Amino acid sequence: MAQMADLFGGLVPDNARAVLDGWMDGAVHHYPLLVQFEDTDAGGIVYHANYLSFAERGRSGWLRLIGVSQGDNLYDKKRGFVVRRASLEYLRPAKLGDEVIIETRLKDLGKARLIAQQTIKAAIADEKDKNGHIFANVEVEIVMVNEKGRPVRFDADLIAAMTNE
Repeated sequence: MAQMADLFGGLVPDNARAVLDGWMDGAVHHYPLLVQFEDTDAGGIVYHANYLSFAERGRSGWLRLIGVSQGDNLYDKKRGFVVRRASLEYLRPAKLGDEVIIETRLKDLGKARLIAQQTIKAAIADEKDKNGHIFANVEVEIVMVNEKGRPVRFDADLIAAMTNE
């Protein structure tokens, strides 16, 4: 995995990992995100499909943080993660400029698939909800496939990284 000093031509300071990849709090990964203009519709509300993109960014940050290189898997090992199933529950709209946290938890891990439970919530607590209100819940089943699109088992080192063993 690339070290922070190697990213972006060495322009990123070593203490910036949380900005790029988020951080772990126990078994929960936290990924910060600021809702940009491109994420919203004409009314400044996050377009519904972008919650899937937010969840993907959170999962990708989690994988990088635990030392899993999707690039190495894809280019060197000729395999990759693909979404098999996704379920979304929209609870409240996120808006332009909102500070958001994507929380990712490993719900289940099989030999060739994982299920991630993700919560997309406000980073800043409000008077109603001291923990930050929830915009959406996402559950995603991910399968590892080879270059022919067939499921393959996770390597032992990948399982160890995902389970923090």
